[in-house]
Amino acid sequence: MANECSICEKELNEADDLVTTDCDHTFHRQCAQERLDTKNRTDCRACGQDSALGDALAR
Repeated sequence: MANECSICEKELNEADDLVTTDCDHTFHRQCAQERLDTKNRTDCRACGQDSALGDALAR
């Protein structure tokens, strides 16, 4: 797991509510949801894979 969320740039901890994409990037669930809700972006913030965040949040 990466050491920080590339959306908020804060440290990721196992105790946090996390979401991992199919491209194996991990984010805080709240950060991923806010990116989807406010920017309507479903692509992975780390690598740009289409629909990665949307698919991960749908699980």
